[in-house]
Amino acid sequence: MNDENVKNDGPAPRARKENISAYLAKVHKKAAQIADLMTDKDIAADLRVLRAAKRATHHVYDTEKKKLVKVPDHKTRLAATTLSRAYTKANRSSGKSA
Repeated sequence: MNDENVKNDGPAPRARKENISAYLAKVHKKAAQIADLMTDKDIAADLRVLRAAKRATHHVYDTEKKKLVKVPDHKTRLAATTLSRAYTKANRSSGKSA
């Protein structure tokens, strides 16, 4: 392939202006600020929602029964379990009790 045939009309690609560790530090700082604003009521409400999400279901039409049947919502349950495990792991590594 000839260099003459290479199309290069657009601007050169830009690299990220921030590196990943600086971005993560900002996210961590913001999360800490939000956590400081949360009350015990907020935390209790979050736990209720998380526990409910672990029991989530949805309805699917069963062609044999010719009606909707309730089945586990695996996507929601997995997300809730993942969030719960991440929270537990973070608290264990920081020395806090969950």
